[in-house]
Amino acid sequence: QLSLFAMFGTGLSLIEILLVLLAFLVSIFLLCVLIAKLSRGRTAYHAVDHGLDEEELQFKKRIDEMNLDEVDNMFDISISDDLEFDDAELEHIQMLD
Repeated sequence: QLSLFAMFGTGLSLIEILLVLLAFLVSIFLLCVLIAKLSRGRTAYHAVDHGLDEEELQFKKRIDEMNLDEVDNMFDISISDDLEFDDAELEHIQMLD
């Protein structure tokens, strides 16, 4: 009957093998942490322009000039509202297509 120790030809006990394995795993973990810390500063991020274009600025200005009740009423939709398009709106949509 061959044991694990006899196959590899080492005279190490089970505890010694487990300690070597644990040391190997800890060193791999520390190496991964070190690589992550070193590569953190190398990530190339590009600045994103968060500015608004002219049309968006005009819209924002118009909304800012309105009083809050007007803005709230723009987005106030109830279940009883007529949400279907009438003939004039459908004609306008057809023209835009």
